[in-house]
Amino acid sequence: MRLRLLPPLAAIAALWPLHVGAQEAPYSLTWLKDDLIDVKRLDFIVLADMLELTEIAVNKGNCQIATTFDGAVELSVNDMALSLGKALTDEPLEPLPQTNDPRAGLPMSGVFGERLSVFVPVSCNILLVEIETSLGPWKSRFEP
Repeated sequence: MRLRLLPPLAAIAALWPLHVGAQEAPYSLTWLKDDLIDVKRLDFIVLADMLELTEIAVNKGNCQIATTFDGAVELSVNDMALSLGKALTDEPLEPLPQTNDPRAGLPMSGVFGERLSVFVPVSCNILLVEIETSLGPWKSRFEP
């Protein structure tokens, strides 16, 4: 019976934010697909009295992030253009230039219970999110 309990516990542990000092993360992190602008939205719920997110890297920086709605729209358009170009020419195209700095909203800060959000392209398979905060560095992993 005990062997059946281990896989669910391992799955929960894989999704829990990690910190070098084995403390509990000062945030809760989830993501969802935003159908309105066709991107994925990462939501950080602040669990500390005050928290500042100074740097965010998704998949070791391999997934571009945007911190504003305009930046998210550009990520979505760029993602669609790259997919269409690959389908038509069977070759990767250069990304479209961004009119806004997609990281302009960093650092971002919030108080207990507040939601802080960033966006990534819908094509990004979110596996690892590395976060630099006012309370130290953290990592959150997601199952493929």
